[in-house]
Amino acid sequence: MNDDGFILIDHELTFSFIDNDNEESYNRMLECLLQNNWPEFYKKHLFYNRLKSYKGSKKTLFDTFDESLRNIDMNKIEGSIIDLQINNIDIGRTKFS
Repeated sequence: MNDDGFILIDHELTFSFIDNDNEESYNRMLECLLQNNWPEFYKKHLFYNRLKSYKGSKKTLFDTFDESLRNIDMNKIEGSIIDLQINNIDIGRTKFS
């Protein structure tokens, strides 16, 4: 957060069913979201209240994040992962380990 706003990064554990071979959970979640019926665990999100009451244009809210993903340098990410591992910081499983 800074004086101009905040940056929100969604954690992949939010959608833990994405890597599941069974599409039933995914389809059920997608249907709920399309009906604007959000699961209860979202209310525990750090920025839930702030996002819920946000009055600006939500259509372009994540454009900067989207652009950053398009231009991400995976070599730098791999270097950071290696640095964390060298310093015995547990990061779980990665494609680089």
